[in-house]
Amino acid sequence: MAFEQKNKALMKQIWKAAIYNVNTPSEAIFDKNIDETLKQRNLIDIDWALMTFNMSKTQNGVAPGDGSIEDVKTKVLSIYGEKDLVIPTTMFEEIINALNHVETEIYQEGSHSPITDFPQELSNRILKFIDKN
Repeated sequence: MAFEQKNKALMKQIWKAAIYNVNTPSEAIFDKNIDETLKQRNLIDIDWALMTFNMSKTQNGVAPGDGSIEDVKTKVLSIYGEKDLVIPTTMFEEIINALNHVETEIYQEGSHSPITDFPQELSNRILKFIDKN
């Protein structure tokens, strides 16, 4: 409802509760993120794709896996915030267990938006991964 009605105030409340549940970005960045989100016209399509895109070798409850996870040969850095209310820990674990060459970075005090919670640490970790690989 908030999305369809472009209710910016309600969307900010939802984001603060679900996305920015640890730290909140500056008001200017927060407003810009909400403005851009409200421009999105394909949310239902994205939700459908997230449910049906299954590279694993197992059924995810919605779609069978196609096994293409085996085709990923490059090293992957998987980042997770333990206070993420959007991605459950079990989903993160399934992803890292499915990949052959994965490094993980888990932020104990991290939300769904680690760039908001730990901008410098996140940047350093990504650069370190890139330099190493």
